Amino acid sequence: MSVKVIISTLKAIGFMAIGAAIILGALGGGWGKKKSDMKQTIGDGMRQLIAHRGVSDTVPENTLAAAARAVELGFGFIEVDVKKSKDGIQYLFHDRQSLRLFGSDFSLPDKTFAELQELPLWHQGHATNYRVPTLQEFLEAFSEELVIYLDIKRHGNHSYRRLADELMTHLEQAGISERCLIGSDFLFTTYLEFRYPQLQTVFTGPGDWTIVSYRLIPRKFRPDFIISYAEDVTAWHLSWLKKQGLLERRLVYGVDADNYHEVSQWGIPYLVVEYDPIMDSDLR
Repeated sequence: MSVKVIISTLKAIGFMAIGAAIILGALGGGWGKKKSDMKQTIGDGMRQLIAHRGVSDTVPENTLAAAARAVELGFGFIEVDVKKSKDGIQYLFHDRQSLRLFGSDFSLPDKTFAELQELPLWHQGHATNYRVPTLQEFLEAFSEELVIYLDIKRHGNHSYRRLADELMTHLEQAGISERCLIGSDFLFTTYLEFRYPQLQTVFTGPGDWTIVSYRLIPRKFRPDFIISYAEDVTAWHLSWLKKQGLLERRLVYGVDADNYHEVSQWGIPYLVVEYDPIMDSDLR
């Protein structure tokens, strides 16, 4: 391939990229300040401890029992993961693979919810009497007493519209469409924000550059909150958040007994925690 052809190809790619950016910007309302930047935050910016997958010290994660354990300990906020079964049932589960939580290796997307219900969940290497719950069961049991953060695990589910509409139906039935947090992979989260702007969506991105790129997302696609691992938060990043007025919209996960006291000093209001008794004094 000649140099002229290479240069011509690069120019064509560049023009297409610029054109795509212009179209995306037009659809997304440009890159200025997002109107919903002033949307009321959950908890009014006060520090919130969020139970990661419930509290699974004695019961399996992402179960009704783990949520009940969180309530028992005084949590008012919980994070759970949501997947879809082969027959379209949304249920609580985190992993892409089955081995850790079911004790055997099989393809999760090939199982109906009824088939999953036949299998005991494992906890700390042993089978239990607990089963995976549906999202509907969870919301019916806890939507009135807990603020809920749903982390949607698409894991190969490419029907964005159907998944978004089904999720919205569950939230509206529970009456929490405007008082919960919804996170997922970047593409689905931005789609949710565009289709259902009333939802409070969460942008997931590790590292300083990915978080700064938040401001490069067109306004109508831009999620309302930002989350990453605590280990990705630097002093520079905290300074940037304050200057951008985004500190009150920041969440961190990966918070446990080892780093809890340090992270608590950062001024970040939403801490997704692995429960430990050292947190008891900060629970309601």
